Amino acid sequence: MSQPFRAVIFDLDGVLADSEPWWNEIDAKLLAEYGVTYRGEYHRNVLGVSYRLAVEFYKKTFGLSVPTDEIMDGGERSRPSSLPTE
Repeated sequence: MSQPFRAVIFDLDGVLADSEPWWNEIDAKLLAEYGVTYRGEYHRNVLGVSYRLAVEFYKKTFGLSVPTDEIMDGGERSRPSSLPTE
């Protein structure tokens, strides 16, 4: 008899769902709150990094002096309704 699985690793994003267009929308809405017009031109710079690192990249790129956590909290408000929350 075969052993039962002890763990399963599954990567949903990029396999079953492509969330990158959603993240571009979130980033654009979020940065607009700070007067930045963003059209996805830096998307490759933040592809595959944590949201915190992406926010820190945007802060440096656009000269934002807002605390990282404050911007990240705004990202929760900017989430499109079509993006799953869990």
